Amino acid sequence: MAEQRVKEIGVRKMLGATVFNLWRLLSADFISLVMLSLLLATPIAFYLMYNWLQHFDYRTGISVDIYRYRFYCPCHHTA
Repeated sequence: MAEQRVKEIGVRKMLGATVFNLWRLLSADFISLVMLSLLLATPIAFYLMYNWLQHFDYRTGISVDIYRYRFYCPCHHTA
């Protein structure tokens, strides 16, 4: 698998692919898996955190900003 990928990258470089195009090719699968995991984990995490926080005498709310930051961080660092 790795040897085939090395040959594919070599052919693409010979045909004029830029570093950005090669980077995008290699990281597209990873980015899509990260986004899928965030979409699945966010509602579960919100539900669990909300229920856990309800057991305390002094309650605090969960801000939506926490989840915005979770989505922004991986996108910002991988793009």
